[in-house]
Amino acid sequence: MKTFLTVLKNNYLRTIPRVVPVIVMTAVTLASIMLAVYITGTQQVKGHIVLVSQSSAASLPKSSKDLEITVLAQKPPRSDLVKQKYDAYITIDAQGNYHMETLRNSDFQKMVLLLLKNPNVNVGGSKSDRGVGVNIIGFMMMF
Repeated sequence: MKTFLTVLKNNYLRTIPRVVPVIVMTAVTLASIMLAVYITGTQQVKGHIVLVSQSSAASLPKSSKDLEITVLAQKPPRSDLVKQKYDAYITIDAQGNYHMETLRNSDFQKMVLLLLKNPNVNVGGSKSDRGVGVNIIGFMMMF
């Protein structure tokens, strides 16, 4: 037991001259953990879509907290879907039906159509890609 206390005392005595760097490292570590937890808790946009329409913007659906809608007069090139600049292109026919062009799966298509028809619906039931622990480890590795 005496050896343990001697080693512990020696470690503390060696740390005293380096107290400022130790405090800075501790502060950066705590800040990165808090930032990771905060970013995990924020709501992320589920999709960036383009609404191709010639009609007035007053009758078109608006962006919501889950869906960012950009209204354009003509359809952007398909390469924007591949570059992931946009997730989907939506066109509206004369009857008011939505036609979607996307590279994503059918679950995403159903979610976007649901959000277009009712922007206030809760789609939070989908599983998140990353959890708090993964974000904390990622932020710790950055520093």
